[in-house]
Amino acid sequence: MADTSLFSRLRRLFSTDVIIRNVGGDQLKVFDVNKAQQTGDLETNSLVDSRDQENIRFTNWLNSLTPAQTAYLNDPNNVNIYKIINDMKTNLSKNTTPAELAMKLFKESNIPFKEITQGNQVPTLTTQIRERGAKPFKSDTDNKKYQEYQDVYTNVTSKLSQINTEVEALPDLISPTPTAQTQQVQQKLDDIGLRLNNLETTVKQKYDELNPIVKVGVLEENEKILNRIRGVRTNINEKLPKIGGAPAPAPAPAPRDPTLTPVQIRKYKRVLEVYMGKKRPQYTSKIQEAIVRLFGGEAHNTIAALPFEKQKEYISRELRENYP
Repeated sequence: MADTSLFSRLRRLFSTDVIIRNVGGDQLKVFDVNKAQQTGDLETNSLVDSRDQENIRFTNWLNSLTPAQTAYLNDPNNVNIYKIINDMKTNLSKNTTPAELAMKLFKESNIPFKEITQGNQVPTLTTQIRERGAKPFKSDTDNKKYQEYQDVYTNVTSKLSQINTEVEALPDLISPTPTAQTQQVQQKLDDIGLRLNNLETTVKQKYDELNPIVKVGVLEENEKILNRIRGVRTNINEKLPKIGGAPAPAPAPAPRDPTLTPVQIRKYKRVLEVYMGKKRPQYTSKIQEAIVRLFGGEAHNTIAALPFEKQKEYISRELRENYP
């Protein structure tokens, strides 16, 4: 008989009182209010990846059947088994959105839920927290962290406006060869780019420090400020001097840090070892810092674009070759 336990297999990933957010492609972020205070952890999983693995197993099982067995399953007169098979095909279909799949999962498993949001939808809980004023939480610590993030948000927003004004004030240069003016503009843009990177790191680090419930409270602001940073970065790239009709080459990624002490090396190695040992890892600013300091900016650009298993292979190889 087919293994029709898709929902029972995935059920362990979820519990009551949850919000699910699509954070890019099919990646879903699951927030569990009840467990947040106990674990302090915001879990990330790929619901659709799990669905696709079940689909492979289910399809392989269907393909292994004899013609007589296949005919039996496809006969609508066999009401119960016919419904089960068709429900499985629908639930495992790629036409089912992440939010729809999550809703079916919860209903099938009799798990109560408050809301399932996807894409750019703002969770009701986020709105409710924002409407409670400057101290929306019962915990003084959460309220303090919430205010600290708001202060960072306001400060970074102001600095982004200043940076954008500086970028827009620079001339659009097209030159067949590098000149003193193109080099001057290039250097100015490089300096602005470094300031922008520092602002992005500040925002990400402050967000990473928050408890899960506080993260939900600032979810919209965090997405908004990161989008603004990406927009400013696009403006910087468009202002790069065009030499010979093409943009001047972007600055080379930072090399690995040659000044690291043995203590620092051990610290960053430990950060990466913990990261590689996690079941639901997040490529946070802390991981990024360890990668850049140990291996350099080019390695970070490569690693950030890889799936987790490939990241582990890359990091393990770099550690063996450079820090045995």
